[in-house]
Amino acid sequence: MNLSIRRAVTRRTARNVSAGVAVGVVAAFLPLLSLFAPLLAGGITAYLERAGARRGALVGAATGLGVSLLTSAVTLGVAVANGAVGGFADGVPFLGLLLAGALWTASAAAQTVAGAVGGAAGAVVEADRTRFAARLGTDGSRSSFVAVVGSLAVGLVAFVAVGLAVTAALDPYVWPSLLVGIPVGGVAGVVAAVLVHHVLATRRDAGDGRGKPGAS
Repeated sequence: MNLSIRRAVTRRTARNVSAGVAVGVVAAFLPLLSLFAPLLAGGITAYLERAGARRGALVGAATGLGVSLLTSAVTLGVAVANGAVGGFADGVPFLGLLLAGALWTASAAAQTVAGAVGGAAGAVVEADRTRFAARLGTDGSRSSFVAVVGSLAVGLVAFVAVGLAVTAALDPYVWPSLLVGIPVGGVAGVVAAVLVHHVLATRRDAGDGRGKPGAS
């Protein structure tokens, strides 16, 4: 019985990760969305997984890494098909190839982390949505609307503030630093929005007596 349950969970997780990776790969080749592809993919996977923030971060990280690997493979395949790769490597010094490998590794690690953050956020959003659906009709949707608007406002402020700060800090060292500032700001904005919404939703439930022991 336990073995069959594990197999079912494994198949479900594989489907969820595959769905997240598919969305992430498509997003990675779209303007603007490409900067948030691992974050979006990890969030989708964890939302489908419905297994809590810790599990969400884990499957999100796997999704982010999968997006990184597949997009790299597609890019390399296109380059080979167009003849852009061939004698190119012969004219590049070993240190150049080593640097390129280090940059790719850093990029893959960053996308894995972004996927994990997106996964944790997606799991929290799913849990809050499920809790709200369970209590729908008992207090109306006004408080939920206020929580959504408030969390989006905080997330937008965090996105702009962190994005600009990172862009300015890296400007002397990285060009264009905006390509780093935007995704980092996006991660900060998503985390801020999800946390604020979760706190407001939890306080709302506590005020209704639903978060207290023995509450019906």
